[in-house]
Amino acid sequence: MLLSVCTQNYVLSTTDLRITQPTSSGPVVVDEKFNKHILYVSESYVCNITYTGVAQWESRGKIVRIYDTIADCASVCAKDNAKIVELLVALCVCIRKTLNIVDPAGTGGLELHIVGFHKSFPHPFMACVSSMTSKKPWACSEDCEWQWTISGLSVSLAFRENVDIMIGGIESAITQAERQRLLKAATDGADAFNISNLCRKYIAIASRRDSRIGARSASLVIPIGGWIDTSLWDEEASSVIGYMPTWIRLDGTIWLPNEVPIDLKTTTSGHFPKDSLFFKSLIYSSLKRSARRKLFRRKKGKKIPGLLGIIGLALYGKTVEGYDSLGLDF
Repeated sequence: MLLSVCTQNYVLSTTDLRITQPTSSGPVVVDEKFNKHILYVSESYVCNITYTGVAQWESRGKIVRIYDTIADCASVCAKDNAKIVELLVALCVCIRKTLNIVDPAGTGGLELHIVGFHKSFPHPFMACVSSMTSKKPWACSEDCEWQWTISGLSVSLAFRENVDIMIGGIESAITQAERQRLLKAATDGADAFNISNLCRKYIAIASRRDSRIGARSASLVIPIGGWIDTSLWDEEASSVIGYMPTWIRLDGTIWLPNEVPIDLKTTTSGHFPKDSLFFKSLIYSSLKRSARRKLFRRKKGKKIPGLLGIIGLALYGKTVEGYDSLGLDF
């Protein structure tokens, strides 16, 4: 299940974490904690790629995941500083080759959502590559949108001046009323954390309607300014582990998913950016309403970076202006 939201301040992608395998007796769960986000950064734009459909298969005795196939394709595009349309074409060729091998009957299908910001344009873009539907994937229609058929796949691309959403995968599991509430909440100015919570709620409900959808979900936000952030974490023993998605970097190198131990003392000073996800989701799940309300309303001190902000600090020894370095600066 894919839920993608575009606003002028941020783009947000939410996916469920379940991977299933079809059998004669129905879908069998393979994994309940699989991160389906691929963060893509090039010289020209930054975006997040999410997918639903055919997830993995066996080849010559080894498990092959579409996650890695997409990342390898995107890696070449980032290295070549491919334009947005060139990235979409490359993904189409990659997906078509994959489906011809693992799903020649067309029973599974595959759908990708791509949302992000171009560095020279102030509005977000949203795109969809799908073998599952030829309909326009977004809720609204405006100027600056295009549709093509490439390698037998439906491709849609749009730049947005207003709020819009895309629903991908098993669309019937999300009702029209839920779509409208999600769109209205984003249009009314809800921040990324609240939209992420709403997406999480609707995916959990959808999982009760269709067993192919997992009850757990994860979001990734790309704000127009500040740090990219994600909501995926878990508790192990007495520590909190944050989960980094695959990250395609400027030079085309691929950073595979990582586990990052987190010290909650980092939240004791400063305040959370409006579109923070990681620490807000952790506090929301761990503290009582009165305590989290107090933390969420605090405006003193510098902004606290999220999970990718902490990674960025550790890598580069510097932070975006106005953000706390958390003692990681050189």
